[in-house]
Amino acid sequence: MGRLRGIHRHAWAEGQRRQRSAAIVLRLLAGAGIPTMFTKGLALAQEYYPDPSLRPMQDIDLLVPRDRAEGAIDILQEAGWHFMDPLSVYSQGGIERAAFMVLNNGLGMRDGRGNEADVHWHAQHECAVPILSDWFWTDTEKLVICGEWSVRPGPGPLLFHVISHGLRPNVMSPMRWVADASMILKRSGSDIDWLTFWEMASRASVEARLAEGLAVVERISLRPLPKGARNSGRVTFIELLENRAFRTAKMGQFPGLSLLLLRFAKLLRLWRAIDVLTLLVIIRQWFKVRYAAVSRGNRSVSRPSRSGSPEC
Repeated sequence: MGRLRGIHRHAWAEGQRRQRSAAIVLRLLAGAGIPTMFTKGLALAQEYYPDPSLRPMQDIDLLVPRDRAEGAIDILQEAGWHFMDPLSVYSQGGIERAAFMVLNNGLGMRDGRGNEADVHWHAQHECAVPILSDWFWTDTEKLVICGEWSVRPGPGPLLFHVISHGLRPNVMSPMRWVADASMILKRSGSDIDWLTFWEMASRASVEARLAEGLAVVERISLRPLPKGARNSGRVTFIELLENRAFRTAKMGQFPGLSLLLLRFAKLLRLWRAIDVLTLLVIIRQWFKVRYAAVSRGNRSVSRPSRSGSPEC
């Protein structure tokens, strides 16, 4: 019991640190009139868990409108925050930055005290669809952090985000998304507009992922799903590509084919947000990153390679 109390105190202290860091960021951006939304840990811990210490977090996840993202990042840089990846393509500016912001949903930053923040301009990778972003910003609830006011996603968008992020194809997926989703359903499952939920899932091509996630939560929590939460989970061509790519990667077969399938699937997800010029720049960035990785590998025999690589 003594060790558990120690773990609880440590989680509480870390949570307080994250909240103070979030409040500082919030004051900076509010002073410039930039809307903010907090997702994941901060959005869940205060409202959905009986004790915020039960929901640990390693950083803060901040969402700002796409057209204010560059201004928000500039403000944080002026306040002493810097990119966690010093080689980020974002720092190049121009069309390279524009392509980066289409291809990615955010970037990581760190201040001088070691506090970390992920600044997002899309709620998730699939959120490049404009109507999906609008849903997150229109369905919100108030959130108070150390006396500073912001918002968090409503229960529908938040559940969407938790499951789709937790089950997003990855070599390793943290299982705490199951607890997060269960807490949301327990408190607000009957308040979710399930018709809108599944419409957005269809537009983002994640119906099968969300249906599978809800089924997992129901089995583990032993609590029936609310009316309207069940869906057959139509598997889209994009999801088939992603699943095939990750199965191939896990088996260690055809790594080049796996990467190609993932990148093709990503372009299909983002095609509505990409013009021809941006598409060409993205492809060029991919080749540059690939060439840089090969070059660093060839030089690694004689000298250490530089850490980090552009997020593409």
